[in-house]
Amino acid sequence: DHRDLHSFPTRRSSDLNGSLLARNGVMYDHDEKRFKFWCRCFDPRIPPKREAVNTRSRWTYSVSPDGINWERPELGLVEFEGSKKNNLIFLGDLGESNDLLHVVVKDNRDPNPAHRYKAIGMDAHPIRPGEKVFPYLGPKIGAGLFAAYSPDGVRWTLREGFLLGPGMARDGSVLNGYSNLFNKWALWNRTHTKGGSIRTLGISFSDDFEHWTLPEFGLVPDDQDPPKMEFDNISTVESADGGFIGLLGASGNRGQGNDAGDLLPQLVYSRDLRRWTRV
Repeated sequence: DHRDLHSFPTRRSSDLNGSLLARNGVMYDHDEKRFKFWCRCFDPRIPPKREAVNTRSRWTYSVSPDGINWERPELGLVEFEGSKKNNLIFLGDLGESNDLLHVVVKDNRDPNPAHRYKAIGMDAHPIRPGEKVFPYLGPKIGAGLFAAYSPDGVRWTLREGFLLGPGMARDGSVLNGYSNLFNKWALWNRTHTKGGSIRTLGISFSDDFEHWTLPEFGLVPDDQDPPKMEFDNISTVESADGGFIGLLGASGNRGQGNDAGDLLPQLVYSRDLRRWTRV
């Protein structure tokens, strides 16, 4: 889903003249009573680089009081076309990043103000010490599930080292959030079965946002599903009755597989995040 950047009103900001890319982060800040949007924007003016991630994109930040009318504030953090009057997010010395800010949360429970905002995602970036190479992406690309922290949501620091390797979790990780029922963080990871050909969803847990359990299969197509059905992603929240409800993205509803593009949401519910009923 690509949208013209100019569809989002801007105030005192430079335009990237690019497109919004998939897997952006959005949250509602109850303290400030406004929506916050972390967006990865494609910039065709970034030249392709050999042995690099080559996302050719930059992360930007926007805010809105209602989710409809958006403002891109001047952050003054990153120089772009000779000026810092833009809404570009600071990622330190990370360089290129493709999915690091896919999921962003504000954690008022953490006593460390530098960790007020947390981000987690399956990222790929120029390899750093202690990381592992994912051969599919190239000999100098580090990949896996990574976390980052920020005091204000616009200045980010990558946590050194991956949380889960790319063999355990694939792209499309979605944070359920901190569960008050279990007193743990819960994260959905896209896993694979049947020799890696079928997309499924597994759940991982963490006490501290940094040490995660290996994914447990939570949602897998069964014998009543059409052949080649796959589960791409899910978004879940705690329900008022002490359980969980969610929307499951299922593709291949006509038996033509994930590439057919016929994604259909399904309503699901659970009591423990492990055993689910699809409505």
